[in-house]
Amino acid sequence: MAEEFKMSDGFLDINKIQDIKAKVIAGEVIGLSKAKLDLRELCEVIPMPKLLGTRYIATSLSANENVKVLEEADIDSHDYTKVDFDLAYKGKNVVHVAIPDESEMQADFSVIRLHTQDAAAALAKVENKQIVEALNDATHSVTGSSWSGANDPSDDIMQAIAEISDSDQLFSPDTLLMHPLVWAKLSSNEEIKKYIARDTVAKTGKLPQVCGLNVVSHPAMAYFTTNSYTDTAIVFDSKAPALCLGDGPVKVKKYYNNTKFYTGIAVAKWIQPKLLLDDAVRYITGVS
Repeated sequence: MAEEFKMSDGFLDINKIQDIKAKVIAGEVIGLSKAKLDLRELCEVIPMPKLLGTRYIATSLSANENVKVLEEADIDSHDYTKVDFDLAYKGKNVVHVAIPDESEMQADFSVIRLHTQDAAAALAKVENKQIVEALNDATHSVTGSSWSGANDPSDDIMQAIAEISDSDQLFSPDTLLMHPLVWAKLSSNEEIKKYIARDTVAKTGKLPQVCGLNVVSHPAMAYFTTNSYTDTAIVFDSKAPALCLGDGPVKVKKYYNNTKFYTGIAVAKWIQPKLLLDDAVRYITGVS
C-alpha cells in the first residue's frame, strides 16, 4: 500500500545499501526538489491534504468614512469570489527512482544519488511548468516595444505597473517574470545599463530590481503560450495573490521489476496552480 510522506529536507543518510527504505528515498527526492521549486515562492501556497479546497478572494471592499461620535456605521460591503481546487481531477505528478540490483550488490551509493537527483529535478521541473501554464489564463496585456533596440523597457514596465495599480483592490506589483532569452535583452539594454553596475550583473548573473520589481528569469517561461515566450515579460502582484498553489500530499510506492531486475520507488505529488486574480497581472508583448 502506498504510504503518505510529509515534506522533508532530509538527505540520504545510510551506511548500508540494504538500509534504504522507500520513505528515505522519497524524503530525499522531495527535499532536493524543494531547492529547485523556484516559482513556488511566487504563489500563495495552500495546504490541501484531502485534495479538495476552496479559497475566497475579496474582490470589493468598502469602509465608512468620518463616523461621528455615537453614530452607527453601516455594515461594510464585501464581495468575494469563490475559487475551488480539485487536485484529484487535476492529476498528480509522479517520478520513479530505480535502484538496479547491481548497485545494491555493489553498494554503489553514487548511482542511487544520481537517480534521486534526477527524480527531484524532474518533479521540480513539472511544478514550475504548471505554475507558468496557469499564467496562460491571464487576459490583460500591454503592447511593448523591442528591448533589443534603443527603446527604454522601463516605459513598458511602468505602463503595466500603472494598469495593475489602477484598481480599487490596492494591488502592488512586485514581480517581473521572463524567459532567460528576454532577460538577456533586458540586461543588455542601453537604457537599463545606465542604472545598473555591470560588474554586479557579470558576477551574479542577476539583475537587481527594475522599476521596483523583483526580476525573475526562468526557463519554465517556455510554457507560456498566450504569446511567444521570447517576446513576453509578465508583471504581477504575487502578494495579491495573482497565483495560488493547492499543495497536496506525497504518496510513496515501492515495487520490484522482475524482468529488468531493479527496485523501483514511485513518488507521487499532488498540486494545482491557479491564476486567482487576473486583474493583478499584465503580460507585456513585443519585447523581442
